Amino acid sequence: MTGSVTILDIAQKMKNVNPRNKLRFIWFGGEELGLLGSDYYVHNLTTEELSHISYDLDADVTATPNYLIGVLDPAGPDLFTRTVSTTFPANVYEPSKIARDMGVDYLDSIGKNHEFLSPVGTDAFKFNAAGIPASGVLTGQDCCKTQEEVDLFGGVTGNFEGNVPSFDGGCVDNPFRWCDNLDNNDFGVMTFMSRTFANMVANMAFDKQIMSASGNYKAGGAKGPHGGSRARPAA
Repeated sequence: MTGSVTILDIAQKMKNVNPRNKLRFIWFGGEELGLLGSDYYVHNLTTEELSHISYDLDADVTATPNYLIGVLDPAGPDLFTRTVSTTFPANVYEPSKIARDMGVDYLDSIGKNHEFLSPVGTDAFKFNAAGIPASGVLTGQDCCKTQEEVDLFGGVTGNFEGNVPSFDGGCVDNPFRWCDNLDNNDFGVMTFMSRTFANMVANMAFDKQIMSASGNYKAGGAKGPHGGSRARPAA
């Protein structure tokens, strides 16, 4: 829920902006059931349509009370296994670092620590797998928090369910125990995470690097962010 709210707020604020790169805002369903919405979307685009997407930005959960601050990096470790399980070619990974570093720069400017996490388990993964650079943010879904992350971000190890330590995915990924809702949000966390994501979206909306770095550039157009919770540049 919180990622969707972050995206909606940014979309409303961007409606009067005339960016260099076109933006498409999308909300996907079925992420916790297997990235169903993003998988369907990506696999039902024609080759031409897919080539018009230069970048994907994913706002996952953005207001977890027992939060971590994750910035999506295709070479980062998986949130659940803490291993690097997937690698991507340079034409995906190198441009993915552009928005990633924009997020890092903003977090540094407000004195917040961060860590890099893989897009595995997020809708951004489906775009990376289709050859599209991607980044984004997440706060950890009230699960899987290690002592090292407590040292970086505060809070406690384990998850919302009270199991310490617990690496079972937390209540977000258990049916009928959805915890990314109004009863389990920290609006202070949502504020700085949404501002971080907004900084990435706004900068990518006017970015010139990605058009050549991604290899997806089309004369006469560019792309912008998308949301399920994500935003994407499109020509």
